[in-house]
Amino acid sequence: MSLNLVEAVLRLKEIEITGFKSFADRTTLKFHEGITAIVGPNGCGKSNTADAFRWVLGEQSAKSLRGGKMHDVIFAGASQRKPLNMAEVTLTLTGNQGELPIDYNEVSVTRRLFRNGESVYLINGNPVRLKDVQNLFLGSGVGKNSFSMFEQGKLDQVINYSPQERRFIFDSAADIGPFLLRKAEALRKLQQSDGNITRIKDIHLEVEKQITVLQEQAEKARVYKENKSKLEAFEKIVLIMRWDTLEAKSESHKKKEQGHKEQWDAQVKDASILHEKFKEAKVDLEQEEKIFQSRKEEVYKTQSEKEIKSQEMRSNEERLRDLLEKEKKWKRELEAIIEKRQFHQTESDGLRKQQAKLDAEQKSWEKKREAQQQKVQSMDEILKKKREEYQEKQKDLLNLIQKENQYESDLKQNRLRLETNIERTEQLQERKRKLSQTIDQYAEQAAIRKKEVEEYSSGIDRQRELFNALEKQLQDLAQEIELGQQHLSQLQREIAEGNARQKVLQRMKEDLEGFSAGSKKLLQESANAKSPLHKKLKALYECVESNSETAKAFAAVMRSYAQTLVVEKHADLSEVIAFILKHQLKDVSLLCLESLSTSLSHHFFADLKMCDTTESAMQLLLEKQGIEILTEEESFVDHRKVVFFGFQKENNPFAREAELKTLEKKLKELDKVLRLQEERLTELATKKSKLQVERMELDKVIRKDEMKLMESNFSLQRLLGDLEKQRVKELKLKRIYVI
Repeated sequence: MSLNLVEAVLRLKEIEITGFKSFADRTTLKFHEGITAIVGPNGCGKSNTADAFRWVLGEQSAKSLRGGKMHDVIFAGASQRKPLNMAEVTLTLTGNQGELPIDYNEVSVTRRLFRNGESVYLINGNPVRLKDVQNLFLGSGVGKNSFSMFEQGKLDQVINYSPQERRFIFDSAADIGPFLLRKAEALRKLQQSDGNITRIKDIHLEVEKQITVLQEQAEKARVYKENKSKLEAFEKIVLIMRWDTLEAKSESHKKKEQGHKEQWDAQVKDASILHEKFKEAKVDLEQEEKIFQSRKEEVYKTQSEKEIKSQEMRSNEERLRDLLEKEKKWKRELEAIIEKRQFHQTESDGLRKQQAKLDAEQKSWEKKREAQQQKVQSMDEILKKKREEYQEKQKDLLNLIQKENQYESDLKQNRLRLETNIERTEQLQERKRKLSQTIDQYAEQAAIRKKEVEEYSSGIDRQRELFNALEKQLQDLAQEIELGQQHLSQLQREIAEGNARQKVLQRMKEDLEGFSAGSKKLLQESANAKSPLHKKLKALYECVESNSETAKAFAAVMRSYAQTLVVEKHADLSEVIAFILKHQLKDVSLLCLESLSTSLSHHFFADLKMCDTTESAMQLLLEKQGIEILTEEESFVDHRKVVFFGFQKENNPFAREAELKTLEKKLKELDKVLRLQEERLTELATKKSKLQVERMELDKVIRKDEMKLMESNFSLQRLLGDLEKQRVKELKLKRIYVI
């Protein structure tokens, strides 16, 4: 990629890239004076850098940036990197002396694109529009499509351009691009204006058609306005009359309202008096309520006392009932007293007297009960002693019975234990025998699995060696193919360059470049079938036979005769001379083959000698007179000792013809080498495909064997675990058997 952004004093200083395509990290490229190109191996980012230049300068086509959509320029992530949400490129130019329409010596242009589609343009950190960025570089030779930036492959395109396409390059270099843009803008505006004029004419015609209808509508509108004004005047009169009527009614209503207000004031005064009386009555009522509340509290207090007395009476009743239950002797008397107490319960005075009497009787009964309790306690002590003696004897009897039962139970348990131990011993021996068999089976299976694991492992190792060898062959093939592709690209590039050069030279040959206007006219007449000079003239270089080795010498020697034309006969020469005089042609030289006694080659090259250097040629001329010498330094000394250095090959038909022959031979050789290289690449690609298929098949086999190895290894580990468990069980059985 070539960068030629240096024009006058303005030059490229640096470019900063972040999140754009392969530039995941912030990358700054500084361009010091003299740097005009970026080179590097494939995949290093040259094309992405060129895309960054074009993108920051306003490129809107995702296809031109080698993408499908514009957000494809944002870094999409890698195996170890997350994708980014923004791409940013900043281009900095320095040394602005008026080349850019901005009052800054250093100008930085920034473009940002977010994954949500938002786009931002900045000039020196200030937000701007895309149009502002385009206008900034307009006429400066810098832009997204300018030829101040050449990426890889652009030179091949330029060589193959047509004259019209090359003109665009010269227009860009001549800075007439802004004028062309302005011209296009002006033409676009003129086209819009023409369209607007056409639409206005259509509208005018349509309006003219509607004038009569609109005049009638206008007349109706005028009459409507007059009638409306009259109606508004009548409505005003009616409103004034209604206003007077309403005003009179309002006065009468005001008088009535005044009377109602006086009545209201009297009623308010009466209400105030009633309110005062109500307050006094309310105070009296509150006092009555206080008295009532105090009396009510006294009643509550009396009721609570009565309730307390009632509770006491109920508790006494319960005590009496307890006494009746414990002392059956006094049951009848207590029931009679309770009936009497219940009969006189409603009478408080009688109840109090009866309560006192009951209390006295209760006290006497309690004394009697205490005496009876003392008797009962003495009897209880005697009974307690008898019971204790009985319990002692009962305990002795129970102990004897328990000992007898214990002896019988121990005897039964010992018999059962003996039978159980015998049966258990037989079971343990059977389990031990089965465990031994199981252990032997597990050990045998483990040995088989172990052997399988070893076989699979060794087989996988051998297959991996083959796989690695295939990988090495594929890597070597890939490297060879890459080198072959590079060689193929080089051959294609050389062939493209040769074809382009051949086209240019052929076009120059067809356009008769290097011939004067007079010579061109004569050659055109010779090519014209209707002309009297048809096929009577040829260029001298077409009549002199030469090969690629002698063409260079011919071009140097015949430089003075580059525009000479050849005729075969004297009659043809006379016709040509007459045509020249008739049309007053200039700068024409002619040679008649009929006047020569030898061939053209001998005529021009009989006295030609070859030397190494110009000095040796001059020395040879001193020794031999009348000869012409061509040196390897591309200098030519004629028989007059005039030395010629260098000549224009493009405008020299002999040199051009020599170059065409050389190019034709070279292109044939390159085409042959290209076909051989393509065949070799096809062969290598076929071989690579076969090796890849073999590698895939081998990889499948390895994976399959690895799965079998894992299964066998898993089975082996499981068998070893089961074997260990069985051995632990065997040890436990031995320990149990010993016990």
